[in-house]
Amino acid sequence: MKVIKHYRLRTGTAAFVLHRLSGLGLMAYLPLHIYVTGTLTGGPESFNRTMAFLSTPLFHFLEWGLFGVILYHAFNGLRLILADFGVWDDLAGQKRMFWVAVAVGGAAWLASFPVLLGLL
Repeated sequence: MKVIKHYRLRTGTAAFVLHRLSGLGLMAYLPLHIYVTGTLTGGPESFNRTMAFLSTPLFHFLEWGLFGVILYHAFNGLRLILADFGVWDDLAGQKRMFWVAVAVGGAAWLASFPVLLGLL
């Protein structure tokens, strides 16, 4: 068996790795979301305590990061679906669409910051 001595990081590899990591991040977030939603069963006091804890600036910043992960995963997933349907037969088109997806997702992510801060 041949041993891989080095691994080149190219656009396709970066897209693959980032898509998998963003998916794992979303899976890691899911139990926290279920827990917070589950505090509703403890009554309004329990839920209000949890929401007060999660209303700190740190959690707002993490929420903004979560939104960026969601946007990346969604736009890259749409790119992958279109590639699976044969919209791009060439590698250059797929690379171009990856960077378009990153640019559109990044612009939406940056535009969401004032909303998160409550400025809009």
